[in-house]
Amino acid sequence: MQSYSTMQLVVWFILQFLPVDSVTPIRVVISPGHVENTAPNKLELEFQITGSSPTTITFDFGTALFVDATTPTVVVNDFAAGGTAASWTGVATVSNAGRRLVLTRTGGTLSANLVYILETSSNLVASLPSDAQYSYDVFTNTEVSTGAITFPTITAPQFSLSTANMIAGTQPTQLTVLSRTTLAVTGTNSEIFFCTANKAIFVASQTSGVTPTGISFASQSTTNALTFQAPLATANVAANTPFTLTFASSILAALPNNAGAVTMTCGITYTAPYAGNGPYNFFGSASGFGTIVAPSPPGSPASVSGDPITWFGNRKAEFDLPFNELTMLLRMPDLEIFAAPFLGSRKEQWIGRVVVKSTETGANLIQVDVHQDLSSFDREAFAHQGQFELETMSVLVGSNFTWGNNQFTRPGGPSGIFSKIGCEYKRHQPCREGVMLVGQTAKLLIASSSAREFYGEVPDAYSHVHLDFDVFDATDGMESFEGPLPEMWGLKPISEETRKLLTKGDPIDFVVDGTLAPNSTAAFQAGHVRSLQSDPLIQPVVVLEEGGTGQLPNCSMS
Repeated sequence: MQSYSTMQLVVWFILQFLPVDSVTPIRVVISPGHVENTAPNKLELEFQITGSSPTTITFDFGTALFVDATTPTVVVNDFAAGGTAASWTGVATVSNAGRRLVLTRTGGTLSANLVYILETSSNLVASLPSDAQYSYDVFTNTEVSTGAITFPTITAPQFSLSTANMIAGTQPTQLTVLSRTTLAVTGTNSEIFFCTANKAIFVASQTSGVTPTGISFASQSTTNALTFQAPLATANVAANTPFTLTFASSILAALPNNAGAVTMTCGITYTAPYAGNGPYNFFGSASGFGTIVAPSPPGSPASVSGDPITWFGNRKAEFDLPFNELTMLLRMPDLEIFAAPFLGSRKEQWIGRVVVKSTETGANLIQVDVHQDLSSFDREAFAHQGQFELETMSVLVGSNFTWGNNQFTRPGGPSGIFSKIGCEYKRHQPCREGVMLVGQTAKLLIASSSAREFYGEVPDAYSHVHLDFDVFDATDGMESFEGPLPEMWGLKPISEETRKLLTKGDPIDFVVDGTLAPNSTAAFQAGHVRSLQSDPLIQPVVVLEEGGTGQLPNCSMS
């Protein structure tokens, strides 16, 4: 048996317990955010070394973040110094199918026990991978890793805005934002949570009004009409933690006059001494709040309720439609509207399907079918109480539309949005929902409705849920419109085919006080039963999750 001297044993013992230099991966930050299927424009990799300046630094990822076999331009910044550039420089190369980045030192040094940030905006992948957790590890030629960590990509945030409509000047009553943290939050590194909008949706200088869950705030304020911020009080919130922000009406401004889509960016930034770092976005320029509509002067909206009855200004006409077929009711220069009824319990008719086609090609653009019998409706059966699902209708949209949340567009038009209308989310009361199409010559609103006007507050009202639709904001005064509805409205002479549809004779004109007036098209130009300002127009009140009940993105119609 070999024997060892006392000195040899001492050396062996020391070697076993000498500290080993190591490098610690801290976090991955992707700009403009970590939302799946979006294009990154900047990547920041945080790490900490304990030893002397290495010759090479290797970063490994569980998914491709770079274009393979490229040489991105990178800089290394000092986190503790507020993100200023470190003296260390290197050349970067990408390998392993875009999953590995190696830096080879060309000059400068890195100090031990400091946090550094590698930053690059070049040769990144075109689209972030699907919602999941991915590994991040780092080691050097002289230091081993303390262990890989994970970073997430997330689904797009979910917005729920409670408002009567999206017309400029309308006061929202509540905004809810659901998302997830994309990096670990310590609550001790001068971290400031923020949400910034592209339009003035906040009341400036408010110090309350936002209720968070999943994270907590030490204080809060709106620094201006665009930005909400709050120092974080929560310690050690892990990446990928769900959180919810509920904005009360006191902190929400009336919708501003500059029309267009509202987007929001939320994340964290830093105060001194780390103020030069960030902002680090959880998500950037996310839609879902809605699209603000500029106020319009009262027009002549034409409506069809599912009984079926149509109103145009003061004119009312009642009619029936053939069963088991689609009847063309309105032809505009770009769109045609068809409808089909179903039979009620008292032998009355209700509109159950509306189809919109292209006038030029005859192609089906959108089909809306009502969920007729909702007498046993229970909101508890829906995830998130049904906030992000269609519960009263199913929507089929042509495959040549491009989707973004609850909005869809098509080259040459029309564009559209669908959502809930003034929903109170009562357990056994389904929400009104609708689809609005914006065509070249008019806007079309297709909405679900109970039959309370016919049956009263009884179960039968929800056994006969049906569709109504409005046509409004015509660009050419409706002179070009054709079909049974323009004839019932008095825009065109009533044909024999249309007269056969009428159930109570020719249309009747009403003056504003409800008494009868002679049939005349002049009556349409005077007072209107409904106006653009008073109608509950559909706007994107909530974002509907892809695959939610009734929403069938990218689905062709037969």
